[in-house]
Amino acid sequence: MNRTGLGVSSAAAGIVATAGQIGYALGIVVIVPFADRARLRRISSVLLAITALALLAGALASSIAVLSTATFVLSVTTVLPQLIMPTVSSMAARGQAGRAWEPSVPA
Repeated sequence: MNRTGLGVSSAAAGIVATAGQIGYALGIVVIVPFADRARLRRISSVLLAITALALLAGALASSIAVLSTATFVLSVTTVLPQLIMPTVSSMAARGQAGRAWEPSVPA
């Protein structure tokens, strides 16, 4: 659905993008530091569930307010890569962090 489908002006539609940017910044500031104290598996599951619900809400949005709210919530919860990557790199063997995985293929 585009801005004409919701019957809003371009300026009002811009609120959706702004909500996304504010939500992502809030996720970085609040969720990423909190993750240091939480179990990664638990917080990942919760964030993925909330992300799925926010995507569903955004897809079914019938007003700009609902779409903006869904975008905000979605953006807050999409900081999962910032939680996973440091954990994965800390699990690498000494001297192997940052290297690409090269599968051994028989010749």
